[in-house]
Amino acid sequence: MAMHAYGHEWACQLVYNLHLISGLGLSDGEGMECLWSHFIKLIGIKRVSSRQCHVWLLDHHATAIGYEMQMELGDWIRCHLKKGVCEQGSATQEVLDNCGVSITELRKQWASQRAVQLSIRAHAPVKLKKELDTVLALQADLDTTTKVIQVTWATIERGNVTPGILDALASVERSHTRLIVKAEAL
Repeated sequence: MAMHAYGHEWACQLVYNLHLISGLGLSDGEGMECLWSHFIKLIGIKRVSSRQCHVWLLDHHATAIGYEMQMELGDWIRCHLKKGVCEQGSATQEVLDNCGVSITELRKQWASQRAVQLSIRAHAPVKLKKELDTVLALQADLDTTTKVIQVTWATIERGNVTPGILDALASVERSHTRLIVKAEAL
């Protein structure tokens, strides 16, 4: 889950980033990386085993990892306390106290911002850009066919008329008409 967030867009960050999930706090992701490093040993074994064996293997391995991590919990807490958890908490509280906005209001603003950024409308600029590219390409095609029609008529006016030129002109004029209809539909 944590690794998913870092390779994707902001919307993925909002949903999967451990720093932004309520209740996880300022996790450095170390716990998740540690867990994955323990499970990586099972990849080769799982490839050739059945689904029931997968579940059993994962369950027993997770239990063993949990027991091992529980035995090392004191060292882990001591290490994180040395990293300055108290100082970070104090600094954070000071910023919150000095900002002049209540925590309730900040939470409402965050929920509102998150909802907007996860909405489909937030991705409208990408869709709008594609539509604009389509219109510009259509306009370029219209310009090209207009120029071809003008050159062909100039050739006809000089007296260089062949059945092939007339057929080509008719074809280009039909294409031009279809492009105009498409442009008007947009």
